[in-house]
Amino acid sequence: MSPNDAAALRLYAADLHVHVGRSEDGRLVKVSSPASMTLRSVLETARSAKGLDVVAVVDGHSPAVRDDVQRLLDMGKLAVDGGVLSYHGLGLILGSEVEAHVGGKRVHLVVLFPDLAAADDFARLVRPRVSNPVLSTPLWPASWTVLADWANEAGGLFFPAHIFTPYRGLLAAGLAAARPVLERSAAVELGLSADTEMANDLADLASLGFLSNSDAHSPDRIAREFNVFALARPTVDELALAVRGVDGRRVVANYGLDPALGKYHRTWCANCGHINTGPPPQTACELCGSARVVLGVKDRVALLASTGTAGSAGEKPPTTRPPYIHQVPLLDIPGLGKKTYRRLLESFGSERVALHAAPAGMLAAVCGQELATKIMAVRQAQVRISPGGGGHWGRMMW
Repeated sequence: MSPNDAAALRLYAADLHVHVGRSEDGRLVKVSSPASMTLRSVLETARSAKGLDVVAVVDGHSPAVRDDVQRLLDMGKLAVDGGVLSYHGLGLILGSEVEAHVGGKRVHLVVLFPDLAAADDFARLVRPRVSNPVLSTPLWPASWTVLADWANEAGGLFFPAHIFTPYRGLLAAGLAAARPVLERSAAVELGLSADTEMANDLADLASLGFLSNSDAHSPDRIAREFNVFALARPTVDELALAVRGVDGRRVVANYGLDPALGKYHRTWCANCGHINTGPPPQTACELCGSARVVLGVKDRVALLASTGTAGSAGEKPPTTRPPYIHQVPLLDIPGLGKKTYRRLLESFGSERVALHAAPAGMLAAVCGQELATKIMAVRQAQVRISPGGGGHWGRMMW
């Protein structure tokens, strides 16, 4: 196949940042995840409930996760199809989220592995350097550049995770410290409190691909944000081409929460608990005047853009981006419970189809007119939102 043969490409819906909570034999991997969040449950949920084509598990350095991969291979539940790990047609990519120091701050960085041999090689790199190599998101004691160098040499994909969030987001370290990381990255992950329109305000991001991933810690959170790629095959080298827009490979669309629903969207006051709603940037509480605040993502972006540290102050770079499509997970819609959720999956095959493609009349026949109207309002971005901040999720107003 010629690399320029666009007809040979197909679309893949992919969530590239999902965590495992426990191994099948009970070993703890992610402290904040439930015991039900095993590798097998991640794969089954991503394939059957969420309608994804690809999922990346970012605890692939953990021997507990790697053992489960081998167990599924031995059982015939997981296959290697032309070098691609496949779970009943769902592509599995292994990677690792690592916490590293950048500019005096701890930030989260992701490396995706091109194959199982690279996963084992990365595990050998991590094991002697961290206190507990089984656990998710290990604290990396060496320079972050070692991770970037490894990814470059191994053919992996390196990118900073949820870059805008105040805790462990790259831009919380300041733009001067962030720039060397951005220069080594092909893409950035926007996180749950920002979308393309907001991120496009920063000229420093103009040359980078945008990823929208779930950072799921529980099965129901998988695919709350995901990407659609045009690829020849669901591999890391194809993803690297896609985020750069090379040879017809590309990011076709990003799907994710309306940023106002994110729990760090606006500045929150630690003194009185108020979430600011005034024009950004808001660096103090608009209600009590306290400077003891958690800076919101929207406010951080506005602050960087308005001060000129991100390029020409107040001017968006002339960058063409794929559409960012807002969505809300079905179980987050008020009044939609687990029984109705199961009926929607049985009727439409996946949550993705129910959210974005099922006709209004067919939705009403399955879940009733009131819930169908809410799903359609979410699909058409017609829901008012009280913004989140300081760790508190935003609320939909019906």
